[in-house]
Amino acid sequence: MTLFKKRFFQLTLIAFVGLIFIAGLNWDALVMEYKLWRNFKSLGLNNQGYREYEHLKSDIVMVLLPGGVFKMGSPVDEEGRNENEELQRKVTLPAFLIGKYEVSQGQWERIMEINNSKNKKDKLPVDSVTGDKCIEFCEKTELSLPTEEQWEYACRAGTSTPFSFGSTITYDQANFFVMNPANGKSGVQARGKTIPVGSLKPNQWGIFDMHGNVWEWCTTKEKQGTVTSDIEEDKPKNIMRGGSFAHSIYYARSAQRKILEQGIVRGTVGFRVVWNFD
Repeated sequence: MTLFKKRFFQLTLIAFVGLIFIAGLNWDALVMEYKLWRNFKSLGLNNQGYREYEHLKSDIVMVLLPGGVFKMGSPVDEEGRNENEELQRKVTLPAFLIGKYEVSQGQWERIMEINNSKNKKDKLPVDSVTGDKCIEFCEKTELSLPTEEQWEYACRAGTSTPFSFGSTITYDQANFFVMNPANGKSGVQARGKTIPVGSLKPNQWGIFDMHGNVWEWCTTKEKQGTVTSDIEEDKPKNIMRGGSFAHSIYYARSAQRKILEQGIVRGTVGFRVVWNFD
């Protein structure tokens, strides 16, 4: 072995041991950092103190959420609750990354080479996408749709109230359908369409549009509960979360769930992605 190779080997060994020491002798933490290095570009901390990364394959900006325990579901007396919602239960999750924004039309078109959204603009969230096509997008980018647990954990951002902003939300915090109490029709505040991702305020973890704008597909298959008449029982069904610009404030609650066949197209439906360490 030449002197140069010997020195290189020694320095590599020292660096490896140093990384283990920095990770607090935690092998899992070291592996996590290695996977982040291989797949992402670090963007530093967001305004809420959480680490952000840019996914190399898709250029999607993601927020790293530490693992934790949270209470999923809604209490039986929560206003707006429906029969498809789960009773409250404790859920434990490992660390994962989630899209800081809903997937935009520009990002969708770069990967899928087509855009069937109703109101076309690069910065608007993609809409009119089936669950099947979203899964195809994820396969091409090596990302995933969030599970219901991951989605609600990210949406709540450490809160237990109906919305991450508290017991209610305002029009400055979410894009939802506002009714005019005088006549039951759309009020002057109702936008009636999607708005560019990240236009409003983020939640406490720096994630945007978890309430309203477009429904977001999740991976969980619905096996029980009521289905609407246009859904056939033998077809695969997924859960959507978050409400949309065309639905009332109650549909934007953190615990709200909506069932839809994977192949159905809706102008109110989009998605966001996650990246898992396993």
